[in-house]
Amino acid sequence: MARNVEVKARVSDLAMVEARARSIADRGPVDLTQDDTFFACPRGRLKLRELSPEQGELIFYVRPDVPGPKVSEFFIARTPSPQSMRETLGRALGIIGRVRKRRRLYLVENTRIHLDQVEGLGSFLELEVVLSEPQRYAALTWICCETTVDRYFRDARPAATLVQVNGLARPEQLVEVELDAVDGAGATARRISSGRAIEDEFAYSRAVRAGDRVFVAGSTALNARGVVEGKGDVYRQTRSIMDTIFAALAQAGATREDLVYTKTYLTDLSGAADYARAWLEALGEVRPTSTLLGIPALIHPEMMIEIEAEAIVGAARSRRDIYTQQQREKPRGYARAVQVGDWIYVSGCTSMNAAGQPQAAGDWAAQSDLSVETIRWALEQAGATLDDVVRRRVFTVDGANVNRPHGGGPAWFAESCPTSLGCRIAGLARPELLVEVEVAAVKGAHAGIEWVAPDAVDALDLRPG
Repeated sequence: MARNVEVKARVSDLAMVEARARSIADRGPVDLTQDDTFFACPRGRLKLRELSPEQGELIFYVRPDVPGPKVSEFFIARTPSPQSMRETLGRALGIIGRVRKRRRLYLVENTRIHLDQVEGLGSFLELEVVLSEPQRYAALTWICCETTVDRYFRDARPAATLVQVNGLARPEQLVEVELDAVDGAGATARRISSGRAIEDEFAYSRAVRAGDRVFVAGSTALNARGVVEGKGDVYRQTRSIMDTIFAALAQAGATREDLVYTKTYLTDLSGAADYARAWLEALGEVRPTSTLLGIPALIHPEMMIEIEAEAIVGAARSRRDIYTQQQREKPRGYARAVQVGDWIYVSGCTSMNAAGQPQAAGDWAAQSDLSVETIRWALEQAGATLDDVVRRRVFTVDGANVNRPHGGGPAWFAESCPTSLGCRIAGLARPELLVEVEVAAVKGAHAGIEWVAPDAVDALDLRPG
């Protein structure tokens, strides 16, 4: 099916709206007369649009019944006999409505501006954009974020990251939301803005300081003018992002030496070397944890990279950076784990051995186990165990064969039952890698973990097969 995003509004002065449309249009006007007959349909909507006695379009579309912009999936079949088709479908399905209108059409690139006089209903403006796949993603996320933020987070204004992934646990799932919260932050947290309009539009903060912890939102090369800097240049975009992150840390009373956690999303992993060069230049000797993921797209097609971060104010004085035996991580700009007080952040771990060679090629289950073994080792260096893990994230490459059922294999986290996120991504640092796992732990947490509202039965266990 094709897809578009559309928004419609009633207007009182169609002539005034048309003057504005004419001033920006590439083409038009084109005058159309449309007679739409709607048929009873068990799913979606089905209408016959009669444009003339010899020209008609049968249109099936699926669109949510929500206010504001809506993404619609549609299929069009043209017919030279619209009247006989109307009569046939009316007898077969039943007619539930008819709408006649005069439409004036203007075009601005791939946006259709419809100025409609609808019989018995009045005047309307409709904007319709036929979407490519990246544009569809941008539209979906814009709509999703606008409605979700308005409903739940307008007052909280958390730090936020928004990226596209390749898949979730079930094909029916479109969106997954993960949250961190700090008791009392609603009253005491300090919310920091970079001045970018997008932060007000989506009601989030560039950074939030709660106690000594500073959460930095996923940052891109979008500048204060709403322009993506360094188009087509991963190095320049990375440097721009790091400047944004460092500025947010400074406003929060932290420094780059206080960075403990980062995650980087790249839309094209062939740019990883340019990212690494900019990353090392920006960080100097600082070595936070790091996870690097390949993803299909960001919210704007010119954005190539997004980075989120977390810092602990004062960590520079007390942090312990942990490396594997050959310290392969250090020249690459990150630590295997960072410990500050009781908090332990562990970088994304894969099946790479100490010499940097991927193990268990093609075996997702074995690679998962090797990833967790590295996590277990890193936690032991900090005096913690897997039972102290409070957050786990698992990233599986799209197309990888998950050759072990949910709940199978070693029960690595049976005693900690951490919060968990899992999704499919476009790729990892090496093509042989199928899965990457990152965790955060609190030393000693196993003695006093409080599990909040666990499901009696894991939803994944209810899946057939």
